[in-house]
Amino acid sequence: MSQNDQNTDPLMDDGDDWMPELTAEGHDPDFDQLDANINWGRPALMLAVIAFAVYLGTQFTTEISYFFSSSEPIELGEVTEFPERTRANPDNPPEVPNNRYVSLSGIPTRPSISCNPPTRYFKLIGAHVYVEKRIDDKLSTMMCKAGKSERNPREGDDPIFFEGAGRAVSFAAMSKNYSNLKGFYERNYGELFCSSMTEAKREARVKLLRDMLREKHKLDHGSYPDDDTLEKLLAGETVCYNAYFIQAGQAPGDYWHYLLIYIVLGLIILWNISTIVRWARRYLL
Repeated sequence: MSQNDQNTDPLMDDGDDWMPELTAEGHDPDFDQLDANINWGRPALMLAVIAFAVYLGTQFTTEISYFFSSSEPIELGEVTEFPERTRANPDNPPEVPNNRYVSLSGIPTRPSISCNPPTRYFKLIGAHVYVEKRIDDKLSTMMCKAGKSERNPREGDDPIFFEGAGRAVSFAAMSKNYSNLKGFYERNYGELFCSSMTEAKREARVKLLRDMLREKHKLDHGSYPDDDTLEKLLAGETVCYNAYFIQAGQAPGDYWHYLLIYIVLGLIILWNISTIVRWARRYLL
């Protein structure tokens, strides 16, 4: 190879013409003139995932609270005796705690049956306490609807006394899945639940009570009551009921899967937070 060939060979050419000049820290100052190409979509997506995980967690706060509550049931006694106990001690009437494991008994009214899954619903005489009790697990949904099983609850196997333990939930705290149940008792039995009473229904109920009390006072005393007397009479009437729902057989330990849900959501949140931190260190710091 001649001297001229050596001088014209690009592979053997001096690299000073194309190699960048580096600073003492080892980076090219020309890159400082370039706009940073930051992908903001990735952290935005991770923040959205975190927000959605937090939202899901807020949907199960009552369930996880029940899981961590005491596994020893609170003894409420026989619901049929609630009115007598209230009259004996009006300042301390029987109360059903919300979202707690309770034990109680009572005489049920005529039950209603749902076949998906096979479940019996009934009210206990003496208070506005309603019970949800699963029927024999061996009874399938199809057999319940068909009504062909000898053990089918639709064929007259109604309980005459209930005694058991379960989760107590106020109607105000019940999920929307039970809205049909509340509507059923309101339509068919005239129940007045505070949790589902609208302002218009409340005003109509108060007006009805006022009219009834005025007529009763005139019937008893020969004249209509004045406004102050009417308000005192109205204060002793019940506008609506704070009802409670008992999920029979549901102990706190049965809600372990909600703890698993929270663990999974927590891991998702932590992973996304750590990824955002790494992204910020790389592009912003």
